[in-house]
Amino acid sequence: MAGKGAVARRPGILVTRPAHQADGLVEVLESLGGRALRLPTLEIVEPGEPGALDRLIAALDGFQLALFVSPNAAERGVARVLRSRPWPQHLAVGAVGKGTARALRAAGLAVEVLPRDGADSEALLRHPRLHEVVGQRIVIFRGEGGRELLAATLRRRGAEVVYAEVYRRRPAAGGGRELAAWLAEGAVDVVSATSSSGLQGLVRLAGAEHAAELHALPLVVVSERMVEHARELGFRGSIRVAAGAGDEALARAALQAARDPS
Repeated sequence: MAGKGAVARRPGILVTRPAHQADGLVEVLESLGGRALRLPTLEIVEPGEPGALDRLIAALDGFQLALFVSPNAAERGVARVLRSRPWPQHLAVGAVGKGTARALRAAGLAVEVLPRDGADSEALLRHPRLHEVVGQRIVIFRGEGGRELLAATLRRRGAEVVYAEVYRRRPAAGGGRELAAWLAEGAVDVVSATSSSGLQGLVRLAGAEHAAELHALPLVVVSERMVEHARELGFRGSIRVAAGAGDEALARAALQAARDPS
């Protein structure tokens, strides 16, 4: 039992989001009594073929619908378009989830297609607007690589689909020493992750030397698909899916996991 006047230790939550996207989550965690341990596992950088992207942006008038699959895609995609041309007035906009929709609205676009629940391709594909796409041309704004489910399903439904790849991910520089020190100190109570690629980057930073300690920690993710991927990567502790991908939902799930790691 802690002595009289002892200060309870704040639970340490590992924040793996890219550096430019971590501030909101860190702020919420700290306000709710947690200790945020920043460890960006990915960097978001310019796409590898900017010329192809520019040609597609010039041809946007020929599309009926633009879908954005992440906040990064929204922020970088809209900015890239508006640097060279106005957004086509007739081009409807869809978002994979609420965080992406917020980024689009902040950039000045109205969001017409948004899942009622969920924040992944499966949820977006349930929207009625995406069941009637025969003969339509759809552009998907995303990072290089990634899942093919959204495009493949829309093509089967009769649409013509192309990608506007507006960024690429690369492993973050450094971070291995900080992670090793935190694991050795027992400073990390819960790991939070918002993408499968970010989770892979975390495992890479831990390396074989610290994999066992990392894999034993409670983990909070944002989709059932990430749970499967985490198990494939070797995580064997409890894994919780946050109620949403936003800062508040993720922070509360992480702190709950710290209080009840089982």
